[in-house]
Amino acid sequence: MISYLQPVLWLPSYILRGFALLIASWTSKLGNILNPISTLLADEDYDKYPPKNSLIGTVTVDGDVSLEEFQDLFKRTVLEATIPTNPILSWKQPHDQTRYPEFQQYQINFLGFKFWKDDPNFQIENHIVEKVLTNEPSSLQNVHKEMHNKLFVSKRSPWEVILIKNYRSVEDGLGEHEEQALRKTVIVARFHHSMADAKSILKVFVIGLGQRPLCLAKPQLNINSNILSELLFYLRFPFVYYLSVISGGLYKAYQSSFHAWRVNMFGANPRQVIGMSSKLSLHDIKQVAKRNNVTTSAVVLSLMTGAMCNIDAKFREKWVIAGHIGALVLPTDQITAAKRLQACQKNFADLKERRIEKYYEFVHLQAGTLNNPLRKMTMRNIFFPVGVTNIAGESHEFSIGQNKCSEFTFSLGTLTGCAGVIFTSSSYKDYLRVAVAADESIMDEIEAQKLAQSMWNELEMLKSILNQ
Repeated sequence: MISYLQPVLWLPSYILRGFALLIASWTSKLGNILNPISTLLADEDYDKYPPKNSLIGTVTVDGDVSLEEFQDLFKRTVLEATIPTNPILSWKQPHDQTRYPEFQQYQINFLGFKFWKDDPNFQIENHIVEKVLTNEPSSLQNVHKEMHNKLFVSKRSPWEVILIKNYRSVEDGLGEHEEQALRKTVIVARFHHSMADAKSILKVFVIGLGQRPLCLAKPQLNINSNILSELLFYLRFPFVYYLSVISGGLYKAYQSSFHAWRVNMFGANPRQVIGMSSKLSLHDIKQVAKRNNVTTSAVVLSLMTGAMCNIDAKFREKWVIAGHIGALVLPTDQITAAKRLQACQKNFADLKERRIEKYYEFVHLQAGTLNNPLRKMTMRNIFFPVGVTNIAGESHEFSIGQNKCSEFTFSLGTLTGCAGVIFTSSSYKDYLRVAVAADESIMDEIEAQKLAQSMWNELEMLKSILNQ
């Protein structure tokens, strides 16, 4: 009975949030209120300390990209993009609405809640700049590290794009004359996660700048449902929510409190280090998945699990609870790569079948409606010392202007809370990369890179098992 009454206990928060929305609607200076999930992600002083909730996307394109032409393209296809007015609502919204208003707004606190506010001093030149390299080689690892540890500017929309020209990767190993012929531009997009997720950034680049439809991989595990099963699911929802998320979450938090990668939730924000794996062939990953009758997601999760086992023997003693659309068990206690793969498939399938993400979405919905001071004190990630994000990227090549995109890689910060390490896998065309973001107090840059590169070794091990 308590579980069914819990949403009622949250009623004062809903009323207070509604009151703030009503008052805000009386002033033309405020934009939309941040949705509950964005509100939770915005709970950090990203203009004073290195932000934990940054999302970095790097797009490597062939040739040189003109700053002025890119600014003009971005202005036309993103900043000035509109949503046609719904004829039914034309009495309320007589004009087309800006598709991405937040690009020209910044976040403020109003009556204890987060709102967007128009930036009267917005200039595209403050958000899109260029950086010209000389002859020194660079790496995506260093680019991502620099961006994750950079502060956002106060009273500006939390995003920026940097065109790194004359980019030459240390992975290329080219001769002097070939270097000049194959110079590239890396377009670095940095967003605070409260403003955008990976899919939003993909839409901006592929649909907006690339001017073509977005082609993402389809979900591999589809849950068959009908009206009766949906009705039963939501009737059981409060009861399962209370047992699985609330009561069970306290036990998970207790277990996770002893993990070596757990950090102090309320301590100072140290810098983050980044590791970046080599390109992993999607063909090889799909072959491993097909031969073992598992999903590619299970293969990627097993690569991360194996990397943890290989970097430190102490992680082989017990499984690890990771944050991934809910609580996902990474079976680090399994000895062999084959057993880890099958355990990852079982755990991931169970997570999807029980639709655990729906319960955690409800947690975020409730937590994000709380008033700022109360939310900052109580609503943090207290469960998961490890985070896992799997981004299904664009499956076909696209171009920005006349420049073909040869690589698209994401990395996510460690997020607010106790997580000390975050794995971010992202795919583009026929390959996948995994980025590791780690709190500097947990590991140094060499260890982060070793952890990321271990995933390539784990994939080679799984491939060798197929060939036996």
